[in-house]
Amino acid sequence: MQTCKLIFSGFLLMLASTYTGAAEVDSADDLIRMYEQFLDEEEFKKGGEALRQNDYASAHAIFLPLAEKGDPRAQTVMGSLYDYGWGVTKDYEQAMYWLNLAVGQQNSVAEFSLGTFYHFGKGVIRDYEEAARLFKLASEQGHPEAQSNLGIYYYNGWGVEKNIITAYMWVHLAL
Repeated sequence: MQTCKLIFSGFLLMLASTYTGAAEVDSADDLIRMYEQFLDEEEFKKGGEALRQNDYASAHAIFLPLAEKGDPRAQTVMGSLYDYGWGVTKDYEQAMYWLNLAVGQQNSVAEFSLGTFYHFGKGVIRDYEEAARLFKLASEQGHPEAQSNLGIYYYNGWGVEKNIITAYMWVHLAL
């Protein structure tokens, strides 16, 4: 048992020492990957194709009416478009507006994305407690990047009480 603990502690230490920040959506491909399960739905096909072709202005035009009608997936896409300035002027306030609407509907991708805002201090004061809360909400729905981030939060004691066992659990679930 002691050997397993040492091996795991070494793994977490290695992971934490190379860790530079919370994972986030870095490209349209990442956003598409998170939403692949929806792209076969008719209303998302055109928007997904526009994202694949880096036609963000068209993606915005397609997803905006869906987001305005309350679709949390489209709201999350809108949040990402504003976050990265894809097809729109980069605007963290607008990004957070859309992401908060989707978070209110328990959308795990929005919870994860908004968590990165609080982790990095994008448009808000950096708040590890709020980031941890959002990563936990997404993690409980099975979001692997949020689970990984939450494990690292527990390992480092960022916004949560440091707990190696809980860190292990979340990192293990993310795998």
